[in-house]
Amino acid sequence: MIRRLAPDVMLSARFLQIFKAPVISIPTHGILNMHPGALPYYRGLYVDVRAMMRKLDFATTTVHEVDTGIDTGTFIDEYPFPVHLNKSLFWHRLNMDLAGLNIMFQHVMKLSGLIPDDGVARKTKDYRAHGEGEYFTYPNAEEWQQFQDMGLKLYDESDIDFVKGLFDKRLPNAVRMFTVSSKGEAATEDTTTSSSQKENIQNDQSCYQRADRLISTRS
Repeated sequence: MIRRLAPDVMLSARFLQIFKAPVISIPTHGILNMHPGALPYYRGLYVDVRAMMRKLDFATTTVHEVDTGIDTGTFIDEYPFPVHLNKSLFWHRLNMDLAGLNIMFQHVMKLSGLIPDDGVARKTKDYRAHGEGEYFTYPNAEEWQQFQDMGLKLYDESDIDFVKGLFDKRLPNAVRMFTVSSKGEAATEDTTTSSSQKENIQNDQSCYQRADRLISTRS
């Protein structure tokens, strides 16, 4: 089914499955994955939980290309999100995902030619071969108990207001549905992107400024 759709690029966000080589080879520009941890040091599952339990300063969101390894593909960009131990895991995930999605959308716009590429060379590295970092699996019962004993929260009632606030904000120009062809042409859901639309997108603030503004108003 995916092959029939002939996607130019695929986005993976909170998708807890491993892509196999036949699927990875389908999109022209590959698959982008959003990972809730600084790579290569924190790979695997529930890395944000470990960031809170270890009282790290940051729980970094990393966007990378998917390869046949696990969290080992070419680095695209990252956003170091400050850890707030008085906030819930759900609150951290919402903020980290917003930052990661903005990185993804910005990269798609570069592929489509709507904004210039910075031309920075990305380096592919087999992190496992270099023995760097840790790989985490699903937390066991003892780890969840430790999480609770530390006074950390999975969610908080105030998170409901946070989610409601997200829908009160105007969607940024970066958050659009794109059909990106290998020729660099782009279209919205309904019509071809006009020159005025391109200008609006180019005049938007960066994804980092968006995330910072959202974080500061909700923290």
